[in-house]
Amino acid sequence: MTAPPSALDLLKRRDGLAPHHAAMKTLWDEARRLASPVGPEYLVNDVTAPRLVRQLSAVAVQANRNLGAGLMSWIMPQSQAWFKWEPARAVKDNQGVALWLAECSEIAHDILRGSNFYDECNMLMTGRNTDGTAHLWMRTREQADEVRGTWDDDSSPVTFEICGASDVMVGEDSRGRVNSWYRCVPFTARQAVDEFGDMAPDHAKEAARTSGKEHVAAEYIHAIYKRREPEGQSAAEKMPWASVWICPKEKKIVKTGGFPRQPIFAARWERWSRRSPYGVSPAIIALGEVRGVNYFEMLLTTLAEVAVERATLALTARRT
Repeated sequence: MTAPPSALDLLKRRDGLAPHHAAMKTLWDEARRLASPVGPEYLVNDVTAPRLVRQLSAVAVQANRNLGAGLMSWIMPQSQAWFKWEPARAVKDNQGVALWLAECSEIAHDILRGSNFYDECNMLMTGRNTDGTAHLWMRTREQADEVRGTWDDDSSPVTFEICGASDVMVGEDSRGRVNSWYRCVPFTARQAVDEFGDMAPDHAKEAARTSGKEHVAAEYIHAIYKRREPEGQSAAEKMPWASVWICPKEKKIVKTGGFPRQPIFAARWERWSRRSPYGVSPAIIALGEVRGVNYFEMLLTTLAEVAVERATLALTARRT
């Protein structure tokens, strides 16, 4: 058993992943603005964006959505059974095992249809097509307190959530598999106290007691990483996957937990390079052409404006 890392240790690990993340952010912002402006921040910021990167054509947006819908219908069609479990080779002739696994496959499909799996996966495909990297978080009813403290949906034993590439820094193991995630999650003072209880940071407790400040938000880091060995005596600290919440402002761990299985995975379109854990997307690959389409649309708009509102030259008499 090893000593658990401190808040400073985890923040240093995250800072070590920051250069690769920062190098991609400019590309992500432009690709999203031109190919997938689904967030309100892009619609607001688009007004002040440079003219050459402002979205003027919806061609790339529609192409992105068509690609995402095509991948969904090809890989995981909601109306069909796109996977099934079969007996291992050692028991492939056991009819009882085969029937049991077939029933389990049907139950799994029913659970996925009853959850938000397909809605989130559609966003996963769109995000991966745009950023090259997207993350899908799955939590079960038993893991509900690891995220929000309560279970909101009684109809399904699992729920899913998409984490955008710009909100998550990731690290890899020696084989190039993502094995650590550092999510940036905003909480208001009231939410932080509800989530972390007595372990909530002092500034959040003070703000929660002050009228008008209980809704002021602050950022928290949710670190998920694979443990090499247990980091404590509790059941959560012995689990193979760690879940640690950190308050960067006070450099304090406010919650520690764990998962018996990997709760989140990274989907990448293509590897950017062996030195970067992030992927490259069709939108980034075609960014030059997308810029050209938007630039051509800008020229046509300018031409139409000039044709409708012709400039006039007013001559004035000059006294001699």
